Amino acid sequence: MSENVVSTGAVNAVKEVWEKRIKKLNEDLKREKEFQQKLVRIWEERVSLTKLREKVTKEDGRVILKIEKEEWKTLPSSLLKLSQLQEWQLHRIGLLKIPEFIGRFQNLIVLDLSRNTISEIPRGIGLLTRLQELILSYNRIKTVPMELSYCASLEKLELAVNRDISDLPQELSNLLKLTHLDLSMNVFTTIPPAVLNMPALEWLDMGSNRLEQLPDTIERMQNLHTLWLQRNEITCLPETISSMKNLSTLVLSNNKLQDIPECMEEMTNLRRMSIRLSIELQSVSNPVHRKDLVIRLTDDADPFFLYNLVISEEDFQSLKFQQGLLVDFLAFPQKFIDLLQQCTQEYAKDIPRFLLQLVSTEAILDNSPAFLNVIETNPFKHLTHLSLKLLPGNDVEIKKFLADCLKCSKTLSEKIQELDKLRNEWASHTATLSNKHSQELTNEKEKALQAQVQYQQQHEQQKKDLEILHQRNIQQLQNRLSELETANKDLTERKYKGDSTIRELKAKLSGVEEELQRAKQEVLSLRRENSTLDAECHEKEKHINQLQTKVAVLEQEIKDKDQLVLRTKEAFDTIQEQKVALEENAEKNQVQLGKLEATIKSLSAELLKANEIIKKLQGDLKTLMGKLKLKNTVTIQQEKLLAEKEEKLQKEQKELQDVGQSLRIKEQEVVCKLQEQLEATVQKLEESKQLLKNNEKLITWLNKELNENQLVRKQDVLGPSTTPPVHSSSNTIRSGIPPTSNVVEGRLTYPACGIGYPVSSAFAFQNTFSHPISAKNTIHPLSGPKVQFNLQFAKPNTSLGDVQSGTTVSMPCSTDKENGENLGLESKYLKKREDSIPLRGLSQNLFNNPDHQKDGTLGALQTSSKPTVLPSTSSAYFPGQLPNS
Repeated sequence: MSENVVSTGAVNAVKEVWEKRIKKLNEDLKREKEFQQKLVRIWEERVSLTKLREKVTKEDGRVILKIEKEEWKTLPSSLLKLSQLQEWQLHRIGLLKIPEFIGRFQNLIVLDLSRNTISEIPRGIGLLTRLQELILSYNRIKTVPMELSYCASLEKLELAVNRDISDLPQELSNLLKLTHLDLSMNVFTTIPPAVLNMPALEWLDMGSNRLEQLPDTIERMQNLHTLWLQRNEITCLPETISSMKNLSTLVLSNNKLQDIPECMEEMTNLRRMSIRLSIELQSVSNPVHRKDLVIRLTDDADPFFLYNLVISEEDFQSLKFQQGLLVDFLAFPQKFIDLLQQCTQEYAKDIPRFLLQLVSTEAILDNSPAFLNVIETNPFKHLTHLSLKLLPGNDVEIKKFLADCLKCSKTLSEKIQELDKLRNEWASHTATLSNKHSQELTNEKEKALQAQVQYQQQHEQQKKDLEILHQRNIQQLQNRLSELETANKDLTERKYKGDSTIRELKAKLSGVEEELQRAKQEVLSLRRENSTLDAECHEKEKHINQLQTKVAVLEQEIKDKDQLVLRTKEAFDTIQEQKVALEENAEKNQVQLGKLEATIKSLSAELLKANEIIKKLQGDLKTLMGKLKLKNTVTIQQEKLLAEKEEKLQKEQKELQDVGQSLRIKEQEVVCKLQEQLEATVQKLEESKQLLKNNEKLITWLNKELNENQLVRKQDVLGPSTTPPVHSSSNTIRSGIPPTSNVVEGRLTYPACGIGYPVSSAFAFQNTFSHPISAKNTIHPLSGPKVQFNLQFAKPNTSLGDVQSGTTVSMPCSTDKENGENLGLESKYLKKREDSIPLRGLSQNLFNNPDHQKDGTLGALQTSSKPTVLPSTSSAYFPGQLPNS
């Protein structure tokens, strides 16, 4: 048993070793994945860093990062390597969040992140101690962190058009250098206390908010010189606003103010001016005739207030180009006057469409240039139609203006004298008119007194009549009143009786309702008891049924147990028999156990060896891991090379596609040309076929003509010595050849002549023959001309000759025994063609007779006086002519 325990322990140890190795491998794989991910991140950060470095510029000695209209939803951490940046200008890049590492840019002076989608300001922004300008307009910021108060150098803060900021932390009052604050287009209901306690604040914009009232402590902002409160719901101003001595610009347009408060009259820096705007078109003749437009601003109350603008035609052209005007110089004054009239008409409205605005670059208007702007307002944007820069008048211009005023005053004195004369005339005229009027009045008074007396008399008579009628009506009403009082008494008595009966009935009703409620409660309690009793009865019946079933089950179990006892007795007997057999088997198993223990000892020795092998494998694994890391570096480099090769492959594939397209176009052109050539060749073939047919017809005609000529000559030569041809059946022919020479097996064998062969251009007739006919071949020599025919396929060089009378015509036979050469046509030329023209009088036996093909000589056809009769067949060359023997 101890040996078995040792073997199982060794197996468990091996398992643990392998599990540890597997865990280590998994951990190494995870580390490799993390390492690859880190490499990818590092590569991405490097790429983004190179892009950011391209956006860095230098202006006025500042290192500026400028990005506009690109997609940078988040800024990478590699930006920390550009810690020398002094200004960020990131506009319209879709930035969702200011990075948390913003506090590390200690050199940052200006941070402009306007027109993005930033929803939160990180707390790390408080580490920017050198920050002077923070511009976060047109974003989605809801709250401002108190850590912003640690930016001690902050001078300008813009949080306009965020639409959700409603308050500022109190700690922002510690910004001792903040002079410019823009909080327009948000949801402020009051000016925050932190703003009121900012000591250096000079410019504040709280326009387009929900301000209803200004705080009484607004006088704390003593350094404030510009306050914008347009487009709010302000109904009144606090009296303490008069103590703001430096306030020079206060904008309260589009509010609910009805009057300007009296307290503002005490403010010396604020003044209400009635400015006069005059437009003149002056013509100047020296040195050249030209016209100048003079625009002048003056104040009737202040003669030293003077602003001038002189526009020549050349200046107007530059103004027209700069501001995109569509009007000429001559039409400009009238159009400008029309714009001014529209501004005056719209001034009285709650929301004016056109505004005339005079803006100065400095707090005081007297000595600084001013801009006269004509602005059209709409809910989307304020459009500036015209902007003119007016310069304050110098001493010479003011003196000229005052001299003009004095001239005007002299003319005014003359006009005053004329006015005095007119007043005297008017006084005399009024005296005469008053006398006439007094006389008319006295006459009218007398008439009125007479009419008054008459009306009084009529009034007294009407009064007496009315008094009599009034007394009669009073008596009638008193009688009615007494009747109504009696009826009222009866009704009150009835009412009291009805009230008493109602009270009694109510008391009875309440008692009956109480009894009813008690009865209902009793009924409910009885129903509940009944339901409980029914449930108990049902449960008892269930219990009885269960007990009955248990009794039946127990009886059945007793029967089953009796049967089991019998079976156990039988099983016991069999088990004893098996016990004896098992004891015998146990002895045998002990012998086998001894053998197994010996094998286990050998296995333990092998396991020790396996442990040593495992240690060696671990060392190999470490070396493999080092190689793997090297392979990873190599694979990364190979991937880069593969990417470059893929780009080259893509370029080559594009070139291949272009070449393929050009080849396809060329193939199409070649195919079109070949098709055209094919069509031309087909047409030529058809023409050549037609020519061949015509030639064949010509040859047949020529053969016929030749045959007829030969027959005529033959008849002329023979004369009366020749016997007329004996015409027998269609299978017989008259010939000079013996009947036995050409008859084989009852059939006539014809000589190998060219009679039955289809006529074609390949045959030719010759006048001379190379082989003379020997005497052996002649049977009956005659003095007349001899004609001998042999069939031979002529060569293309042979020509057609003339056949003359008196000459012998011979053609070589198919075989010439003397020369040993094959003469005549081969068997392939004797086959019938589909397009051949058959000749008259030839049968198929000519080509199918084997003896005829073997016969190499052709006998001479001679004319003789002894005609012999043979089976006659019509010949193509000699129709109706029989050969003579």
